[in-house]
Amino acid sequence: MTFSEPGLERLLTTEADVDTKFAQVTSVLPRTGETEEALKTALTSQNWLILSGDKGSGKTSYLFLGLRELPRKRLGVYCPFETEGSNFEIKDSDSRNEFLCKHFYGGLISRLDQTIADQLPRKVKDSRPTLEAMVNSLIPVEIEQKRTVKKDKGFLARLGIRLKPRPDYEKFRHHLNDLIKSLGYESVVFFVDEVNEIRLSSSAQKVLFEHFYNTYKTYKSTICFKVSVTDQVEIPRSILEGNYFEPIDLKNFLLFPKEYEEFIAAILHARLRELKLSYEISDFFSDSAFHKIVMASMGNPRDFFLTARQIWQTKKSRADATLAEEKIRQVGGQREAEILRKGGDTQKIYYKIVDELKMRSGQKEGASNSPTGVSYFLISNYEILPKDTRIALDVLEQSKILYFTGSYRALRRQGLKSEMMVIAYPICLLKSIRFMDVVESMKQLQQPEGQLISQHRAQLEL
Repeated sequence: MTFSEPGLERLLTTEADVDTKFAQVTSVLPRTGETEEALKTALTSQNWLILSGDKGSGKTSYLFLGLRELPRKRLGVYCPFETEGSNFEIKDSDSRNEFLCKHFYGGLISRLDQTIADQLPRKVKDSRPTLEAMVNSLIPVEIEQKRTVKKDKGFLARLGIRLKPRPDYEKFRHHLNDLIKSLGYESVVFFVDEVNEIRLSSSAQKVLFEHFYNTYKTYKSTICFKVSVTDQVEIPRSILEGNYFEPIDLKNFLLFPKEYEEFIAAILHARLRELKLSYEISDFFSDSAFHKIVMASMGNPRDFFLTARQIWQTKKSRADATLAEEKIRQVGGQREAEILRKGGDTQKIYYKIVDELKMRSGQKEGASNSPTGVSYFLISNYEILPKDTRIALDVLEQSKILYFTGSYRALRRQGLKSEMMVIAYPICLLKSIRFMDVVESMKQLQQPEGQLISQHRAQLEL
């Protein structure tokens, strides 16, 4: 059987590449350590939330789920952070104000305007004067009159100017508060996505979070932010220590417990329903192929979709385990090539880990029905490693060669301060390392996940 329906192109597209409406209706609760009720409360309450994690760890899916579950009395606005071309080093009040107007308020007002047009079309005309007043409080009309801003660009055009305005942020918040009430809502929740350390300097990150806090102090009952940040974003300590935000770290989302296949399958089933396609997952992938692709993604939805899409485009018919393995090895080769290009300590540490694990996994044969593999491992001297070695490990994690598994720290020997990690399945296939397949082992042996990992892990020194 081959597949030709146009909608199939959207089935295996990453969350970041689909439109907001499609992502919102097909979002599925991520598998994390918290209960479902706790997750929904964090996403929909008036408490502020900082959601951190690696790229592809589920942050965007999480925000879309919150947008969908939000009570009707709260207006939800999805705001991907506008950082295109943002290389701001905040040195004075002028650069601070330019950064906030161009890369924070510009996107926020634009998305708010679009949300009103999509969800409340009858309110568009009445809301426009308040939206213009919000812009005027940031960029006074007098400034526009000194420039030749084309009228057809609308009132948002002023937010892109390079002059030195003196924004009245308090006045802006007051107008926003009035707008929400005039629309018939009790509060607004901005789901701010893609706060990314690659495009934001440390000084810009600090300014952004301080601005979130200043808004919180004044209008915490009516204006709320749910913010997703990549792991390297520097959140000011005063914000975290003051409990102004509720932090959730999705690192444990990468651990590949038995629920990951159910999680990925739930996303695919939701998409099939929304696209009105009369297929099952088994029509696209054999059970073993699907299992291998999920392992290759380490429970990361974006990685799953990227690999699954590549496999599907090769054949455009049902994929088997052989094809899946072939493509997964290619993924491993691409990741390895990236590490080898870096050279230095990163390459050295990579070779030491894979060589050691390959040797250990060969020794871990066991009985015919017992699991083999040592893909989970401890760096026993982690706490005293040189700075360059730690940096190299961080690079390996960012490249998705290794995953740090904070949830399993309880498995450490008492008094041993080490860091537990797992090596990526695509690298295991590439380097002939026996991967500890927890899901298959649990099915065979009926042992708890923690017990299996504890029995089949290595202890390394770097």
